[in-house]
Amino acid sequence: MEKIIFNGLHTEIGLNLLNDIDENFNINKIETIVSNPNLIKGVKNRLKEKLNIYDYHDTKYAKYKNCESLIDKELIDNFAPYLLIALKMMDRLSSELAYGYEDRMQMLFKHIRFWNHIIIDNKIDTFIALNYPHEIYDYVIYALCKIRKIKIYVYSQTALNGYVQIFSDIEENDLNLIINKDEKTYIGQLPDLIKEQITNLSSKNIKPPFYMSKIMEMEKNKIKQDKISRAKDIYKKIIKEKNILSKIINILYYRNKFGIKIEKQLQAEYDALSENPLENEKYVYVPLHFQPECTTSPQGGIYVYQELMIEMISKYIPDDAKIYIKEHPFQHINGRRLGYYKDLLNISKTKLIAKQNDSSKLIENSIAVATITGTAGWEALFKLKPVILFGDVFYKYSPGVSQIRTECECKKAIEKIFSSTFNEQNLKELENYLLKILPHLTRGWVDLDYKEVSKINDYDNRINLINALVKRIKIENN
Repeated sequence: MEKIIFNGLHTEIGLNLLNDIDENFNINKIETIVSNPNLIKGVKNRLKEKLNIYDYHDTKYAKYKNCESLIDKELIDNFAPYLLIALKMMDRLSSELAYGYEDRMQMLFKHIRFWNHIIIDNKIDTFIALNYPHEIYDYVIYALCKIRKIKIYVYSQTALNGYVQIFSDIEENDLNLIINKDEKTYIGQLPDLIKEQITNLSSKNIKPPFYMSKIMEMEKNKIKQDKISRAKDIYKKIIKEKNILSKIINILYYRNKFGIKIEKQLQAEYDALSENPLENEKYVYVPLHFQPECTTSPQGGIYVYQELMIEMISKYIPDDAKIYIKEHPFQHINGRRLGYYKDLLNISKTKLIAKQNDSSKLIENSIAVATITGTAGWEALFKLKPVILFGDVFYKYSPGVSQIRTECECKKAIEKIFSSTFNEQNLKELENYLLKILPHLTRGWVDLDYKEVSKINDYDNRINLINALVKRIKIENN
């Protein structure tokens, strides 16, 4: 590892890790994206001369300096498996900057052209990220590295309190986590931190995981910030127009497409179509993911379009069963469209469930839970409910989870779950699974919001993060 792209110089955690990487490896060059310029002051002097720094905001919106690198058919053919995900990921951006197909393609071309040039000309051999690549530019980097078989190491916070995973492939999510089905028991005891979490998840009166309230609060703030950012972007675009009529049309278009009025209409549509669950009705519970977010893009692959998952389930569940669909409490117009909920109800056997109904109770009374990567799936496992999983997340290999890629896999999973001979997983099997995967996880946190619950100090966390990377690279090189 000598020439790397590092995507993580956004917080103190990333700064420390970058300094530690330089001390542990013979690094000659580092391309890094920085959202907080003040962090550069903390970079050690010997490392600064190796850095090529890119501004986060400019990078996010593909505002690169002139790049003469070209895109040819071979490159786009190789990029094809990532194309739909990258285009859908642009929902994250201010809508008028990347709303239309042509806008998105032009932005994508800029990202591909620039980072392909950086990777080739600088002979990049490693890409390291402190989160799932999900902001377009980093996903493009990830895809180009996959295409060129360049080493990838992505840190990711898991739903296990106080544990981080390093993986190299979003779709596979690290094959080290596959359970050896021949092994029935594992030696050792789970840490108290995990025991407490299991006790809570398997109880009748579950306390929502800490990160749900934090994430919800973050999403609330993010929505406000997005609206402010969106308004600023619209204003900048409009004031550049010399034609008054064009200005008026732009104002009306963006207000009608993404304004407060349309937001309220979306909420009213859901409220009008949703209902309460019926007692004793058999159902598969599908809590919709908040979108746009990395939990579906890229972690869901093509199932970022959640209706594809619902259509597949609908085809194979028995005629006397339903699909209960519940919207995320903080979903907004940027990740939906008017008519979306009506389209979901046009899928047979579906019901929209009113938002005031408790998700934990809906899990408890379900036949199974279907999700892309959601927390509801993780909770369902400890309520001993089968999980039909369409995305890529660290618990995908757990007993009780059916991983779905194809229609055939979905058919088999549902037939098994609804059969009279189906045996649910038990807590002992889940505990064995956790004992098996713990050696492949790292004690600590890479997300500041997980610091408190992780119950580990800053120094130990820092040591653990770099040691995990060093260990992983040594194993791969042996």
